[in-house]
Amino acid sequence: MDYKKQFVAAPGCFSPPTIGHLNYIKEASQCFEEVNIVCSRNIHKKKYWFSQEECAQMWHHMDLPENVRIYTFDEIKKMFSVPYKNFIVVRGIKNIDCLSHEKTSLLTSLEKFGVDKFFFVFAKEEYKNISSGLLRKMAENVDLINLSNKTCPFVISKLIEKALEINKIFIVAGRPGSGKTKIIKELSKKYPIESIDIDLLVKELHHLVKNHFKTDDVFSLVQSRPDDVADFLKIPLVEKLEKCIKKMKKENKLQKETILLIECAYALKYELFKYTGGRTLYIHSDKNKQRLLERKTPQHLEFIDKVPDFEETQKICKKYKLELNIIENNNELKEEDLRKIYSKISND
Repeated sequence: MDYKKQFVAAPGCFSPPTIGHLNYIKEASQCFEEVNIVCSRNIHKKKYWFSQEECAQMWHHMDLPENVRIYTFDEIKKMFSVPYKNFIVVRGIKNIDCLSHEKTSLLTSLEKFGVDKFFFVFAKEEYKNISSGLLRKMAENVDLINLSNKTCPFVISKLIEKALEINKIFIVAGRPGSGKTKIIKELSKKYPIESIDIDLLVKELHHLVKNHFKTDDVFSLVQSRPDDVADFLKIPLVEKLEKCIKKMKKENKLQKETILLIECAYALKYELFKYTGGRTLYIHSDKNKQRLLERKTPQHLEFIDKVPDFEETQKICKKYKLELNIIENNNELKEEDLRKIYSKISND
């Protein structure tokens, strides 16, 4: 049989895609010239968190091999006619016992679509307990720490947005003096914007830093050993963030139209996006130093070069497939500027 003439399809709900899904797709991609992910629907399931199109969008942010393509089932129906005789269906399964649970899927593929060739990939031990359902439960519990190693940052964004029933969630990054805080403050006055300032959460953790590093001068410590402090604070900080988001939800601050902005200058440098999600709003300015001097915080000047600049930000976002929105902030903010910024971040 000439497998090059076969259309190798890996169908599934993928609501959302997980690293378990990613692993078996990668395994299959080494066996076939091309593998085609097909975001489909199980007729026996009535409710889905995400549409076929949303699942396909999330797959585009995963670290896929170059020979993998992504489709929705609706697209496949336009491309091919039933029966799909030239299809090979790839399925990922946890173990041999799961083959019995595949029976319904196999019969549907055979009887409804004419597919009679299947390729099974057995999950590696570390992926056997990872499922889309597990990730949805974690999202409902705002369990950012456990989500971080089970899917990609952009999928975490989509999960948290869906679980909280909000419009969008963004990390707001940028160098000191770029105007992040002011932009957020002004947007919040006019639009359904809620925000969390990571610097304020860090201050609440100063006692941990003092105890761990045996010092009372946290500012000097951050100046001399920023990487050590960041590594130490990462998990306690994310735990603080989880509690903060849960509190906002409980207090009904998060509504359907809400855009949640998490202000964190170092989010890209210390990869906090792996916990907080893959939507990034980067505030860029050529007036950083001028603003820091005007607001009488010259002590922050030395931190400017420690935060990724525009070019480094683009490289990081490309590497991790983060959604990147750039805001240039060199002039005084006007109402029209705020309107454009809100329009940019509120629409896909």
